[in-house]
Amino acid sequence: EFRRVLFRSRRICELIHKSERVFVYGTGTAQSVVAKEMKRAFLAIHKYFYVIEGDTELKMLTSSLKPTDTIIIISLAGEREYLVDLSLELKSMGIEYISITKLNDNKLAQNTEHSIYITTSVINLGNGNTNEAMVLFSIVSEILFREYVDYVNNLKTYKSPEIKSRFFIK
Repeated sequence: EFRRVLFRSRRICELIHKSERVFVYGTGTAQSVVAKEMKRAFLAIHKYFYVIEGDTELKMLTSSLKPTDTIIIISLAGEREYLVDLSLELKSMGIEYISITKLNDNKLAQNTEHSIYITTSVINLGNGNTNEAMVLFSIVSEILFREYVDYVNNLKTYKSPEIKSRFFIK
């Protein structure tokens, strides 16, 4: 299982690296905070992420996307109708995206090869209210950033095509 996780992280890092533009979109308040944090982290290594501020902006942007672009979509459930429709549209346009969602069977993650899952915990607050812990979104963001830095550093270290092919997916 660990090897499969490493395989996926390399593929995701490769996708981010080869993208001309990377957009990141969080569907809710907590997810938007993570999107902004990703932008800040990657800025330090001169990989620029564009944060999409809302679903209207996301819909407006879609028609100008190119196959050299990537979108990272952070969603708790991964089932919002407009996101499912968007995922199908991106697929038809040849645009890859990365989903970061809760570990469940969701359409957003099903429609891409590049899925990252988190688990959440729910606590009962009383009076019928609950709270779902979302801290793992932030942790996954940090792990992705560190994996990407390692990926780029390895590219610099292993410039030979023969060596690169042993470590990275083409």
